[in-house]
Amino acid sequence: MVKLILKIKQRIASADFKLETLKRIKHSVKITIQVLGLSLITFVLLAFFIAIFGESLGSMLVCKNPFTSGFVHFEIEHLFYNLLLIFLFTFPKQNTHYDIQKLFWITFIISFIYLPICLLGLTHYSIGISGTCYFLITRYAFSNSGSSIKQFLSFSLFGLTLLGEYIRMKNTTNDDVAHGIHFIGVFLGVISLYFHDKLPKISQKIF
Repeated sequence: MVKLILKIKQRIASADFKLETLKRIKHSVKITIQVLGLSLITFVLLAFFIAIFGESLGSMLVCKNPFTSGFVHFEIEHLFYNLLLIFLFTFPKQNTHYDIQKLFWITFIISFIYLPICLLGLTHYSIGISGTCYFLITRYAFSNSGSSIKQFLSFSLFGLTLLGEYIRMKNTTNDDVAHGIHFIGVFLGVISLYFHDKLPKISQKIF
């Protein structure tokens, strides 16, 4: 009788796990499609602005605008890579509460913080949602969930990634990548994990 009860509990737990996993996959797919949709809309908006105002002004109004710059992708590979990261890192439990509205405002905040650096000409202007991707990756890597081995591997891989970012950022050769916005995403990811309750209430609703 006891063994039967244990088997039933295991099956229920297994069914709940599968259901939860399916829900998270659906959530990640939905978010990824929504980000793709916003990227396509932004591309059309960029083309429209260029047609009306010319390439220089039209590009500036979209590519340096915090509301739109995070969804501009000039290359298919750039878009695909970012969409893949969005899908993978909205799947973990610690990131499942982020919907498209929250990701939009996080992307805006990251771009807005980076904007003065861009306008001063200190670095390349930023396009794409990679800053938000680093935000989500940071939350996953720095969370305390999972086994010690998982945490060690996450810290190690993420640390190597950040080291690579820093080396390329310090390299005098311009690779046309706004590495600084990645570090802003990392910084806000840490803030959202460890200082969430100390943030203003409006920020808590976003992060």
